Amino acid sequence: MSRTISGSLLQPGGTGDQGTLNLTAKYNTPGSSGVPAGAELDITVAADGSYSDAVELGTYVVNFTPTGGTARRLGVASIDDGAASDILTLIDASASPRSSLLGIAYGGTGASTKADARSALGLAIGSDVQAYNADLAAIAAGSWTGAASITTLGTITTGSIAASHITAGTFADGAYSFAGSTIADLGTVTTADINGGTIDGVTIGGNSAGAGTFTALTSTGNTILGNASTDTLNVGNGDLIKDADGNVGVGVTPEAWTSALSVLRIGEVGAFYSHTPASGGRSVALANNVYDDGSFNYIVEDEASRYLQQNGKHILQVAASGAADADISWTTVLTVENSVGVGTQSFGAGAAGVLAIANGTQGAAATNMVQLVSKDLTAGNTMLSVRTEGSGSKIAGTPAAEAGSIALEYNGATIYLPYSESAPT
Repeated sequence: MSRTISGSLLQPGGTGDQGTLNLTAKYNTPGSSGVPAGAELDITVAADGSYSDAVELGTYVVNFTPTGGTARRLGVASIDDGAASDILTLIDASASPRSSLLGIAYGGTGASTKADARSALGLAIGSDVQAYNADLAAIAAGSWTGAASITTLGTITTGSIAASHITAGTFADGAYSFAGSTIADLGTVTTADINGGTIDGVTIGGNSAGAGTFTALTSTGNTILGNASTDTLNVGNGDLIKDADGNVGVGVTPEAWTSALSVLRIGEVGAFYSHTPASGGRSVALANNVYDDGSFNYIVEDEASRYLQQNGKHILQVAASGAADADISWTTVLTVENSVGVGTQSFGAGAAGVLAIANGTQGAAATNMVQLVSKDLTAGNTMLSVRTEGSGSKIAGTPAAEAGSIALEYNGATIYLPYSESAPT
C-alpha cells in the first residue's frame, strides 16, 4: 500500500532548495506491503523546492542532497495512511537530529555552511558580532597584560587599568574625566592648564571670578605663580596682593598708580616707590598718604609727606591736609646735599657745606627755642631774622644792664651785642 507525499523544501527568504530526497527503509513495517529494510527511493526536488511522489507505507531514514552538494540527513519519517503528506511534518525529530538544511521556519538555518548559517541568523562575524580577539578576551577575564598599541580604545564605563600597564606615553588632546577616582601620586607635571573642577572641594576656573584656593601649597626650588606680567596674585585673602600693573600691596590693594613707577604699598597710607625703568634723574621715595596716577593725590583726607632721594639729594616735602583723591601741592621743608637747605633746594653757584634758609615767616615767641628765618630787609636785601623766647631779639630784664642787647654764646661765654632799631650810618 502506498500514499503520495508532497511538500516544499525552502531556504531562508522563501526560495526553493533544488536537489534529491533519498528515503531508505529502516525495517519491514507490520501490516504493510512489506518494504524490505534498506530499500531506497529517490524523490526529485524541483528548483522551487517542491516535490511529490508515491511512497510505500513504512519507516524511512530521510536524506537530502542539494544539487552539486553533499547529502544531509534530515531524520526518520514514518509514512502511514494519515493525512499528513509534507516530509518535514512526517519526520520524527526525536528519532535523529535534523540537518542544518532545515529552514528557519522549521527550526533550522536553511544553510549548508557555518558562514551562511550565521548570516541567516543575523550573526555574521565582522558586521553583526565581534570576531574572537585574544586581547578582548583577556580584558574581559581581567588578565590583559597590554598590547603594542590600541588605535581607539573608545569608552570605558567602569573598571580600571593597573598602573604597571601604562609605562610611558601621553594622553592625546581631548577631554578626560576621572570623576570619583583617586590619583595617589600624580608624579611630575610639566605643564598644567586647569580650567575647571575643584581643589579641596573649592571650585576653580580660569575664567571664573573666584579662582579657588589651595588648603596648603608647598614648593621647593624655583616657583612661578602666574606666567604673564598682568597676572594678579592674592595671598592670605588680602595679606599680600600683586595687581595687573606689577605693583604689590601688603594688607592693601594698590591704587591705580602711573606705569612710570614700581610701587610697594604698605598698610592704609604707606608707600615705597621708584621709577621704572632706571635712568638719570630718577628717584626713590618713602611716602605717607600719597599715590601718583600721573599727578600726586591724597589717599585719605589728612596731611601728606614724602622723603625723596633724587639727583644725589635728600628731600623732605610736606602738604597740608586735603580731601581723598584731591591733588597735592608740595612744600619742600628740608634738602640735604653737600649743603643743607631749609625750605629750599638751591644753594647758589659754588656753594658747599652751607646752611641755606629760605625766606619765611617768623612766629610768635615759643618756650625754650630760638627761631632763625630768612627775611628780606629790602627788596633783594635778605637778612637773618632771629626770634628768641624774650621780647623780639632783645634781652629782657636780666641782667638789667644788658637790656637792649643781642646775646650770643661763643665757646661757653656770653657775648652781648648792642641793640638798635636804627639803620647804621
